[in-house]
Amino acid sequence: MSFSFKNVSIKYKITLWVMSACLVTLSVGYFIALRNDLNILRKDFKEITRTKALLMGEYSISPLVFHDKNAALKNLKIGAQSIDYKSIELYDDQGNIFVKLGDTESKVPSHIRLTVDTTHFIPNKHEIKFSHVIKHDGHVFGFLILHASTFDLEEEISRDIKVLILSGLLITLVGGVLIYFTQRAVSVPIYRLVKYLDVVAENSNISKTIHIKRGDEIGSIYNAINKLLNKIHHNEEEKNNYIETIQKNNDKLGRTLDAFS
Repeated sequence: MSFSFKNVSIKYKITLWVMSACLVTLSVGYFIALRNDLNILRKDFKEITRTKALLMGEYSISPLVFHDKNAALKNLKIGAQSIDYKSIELYDDQGNIFVKLGDTESKVPSHIRLTVDTTHFIPNKHEIKFSHVIKHDGHVFGFLILHASTFDLEEEISRDIKVLILSGLLITLVGGVLIYFTQRAVSVPIYRLVKYLDVVAENSNISKTIHIKRGDEIGSIYNAINKLLNKIHHNEEEKNNYIETIQKNNDKLGRTLDAFS
């Protein structure tokens, strides 16, 4: 026996409609939640980079004081082990470049002067730049600039966004299709029934029935109305036949009376 959606009960159709609406709602909620997670991921990455830069700055005080470039490079390498950095630049208290770790081909300012720590993303270069003033007890010992790569982070975010968009579109599409066909399965036959009854009421023509193959409650309503109309039509025919018989008998009786008069 083949399955037909027309034979599914209305209560299950309504349940399916509600579930489809819930799927669409969950898709929107998932989008909002994932967007918040991505924002948290960016903040965490920014905070980790900032913390690493601060630690490297603290460990660079002694090499800066004693002008030990080898010790400075060693401390920078140890501090940068767990981050994907592009370059790390260390400046002395006069703002002159002291040592540099990482991308040796890129040009860096030979002299800088910072007053406050700053952190900002550079999207076109796929990096985050953190500038740190190295100081202790109010005395400035130097400056540190960290360029960390955000390529892997942006790739992960981009991948998550693509998955989110595709899954959201798929869920919305499936939910929309289910909602559309479910409401049509309920509303269209009811509209046809109302239209048919309007025609019957206007023309008083009950000889024609409306046929529909459904196994749900709407199909039962159609069958009940067809039975009612067939019964009315049958009674109407019997009444007409009875009236016709009476008229024939009256005519026959009239001719008989005429013959005796």
